[in-house]
Amino acid sequence: MTSIPSTEKTNDFVYRVQIKKDSPPNECNDPHLLEFLLFTESLGTFHSMDVSVLRDCQNTPEIDFLGFEHYRHKTLTTVRFRFQDKLNRVAEHDYILTTILRYLA
Repeated sequence: MTSIPSTEKTNDFVYRVQIKKDSPPNECNDPHLLEFLLFTESLGTFHSMDVSVLRDCQNTPEIDFLGFEHYRHKTLTTVRFRFQDKLNRVAEHDYILTTILRYLA
């Protein structure tokens, strides 16, 4: 696949969010739904992202990406990532989300 470099200048921010084993269930009580919620200062116009998820410190290629929500308020941005771990109950494992959020400079 050919990579086309971005022509826009961006400010990149790296975040890491952890969900520990036996954490409270998500809002819909789906035992396979994995949700990461991140709050940060408002950083401008969203450009792009990179995301990786580890389960019990191991790569997790079988976890499905379900969605991404980005809500910008005056001084706060809320970011929500949703994944599904079809083979495992989320409460039985530790997860780490690492994301790079890019905003136009």
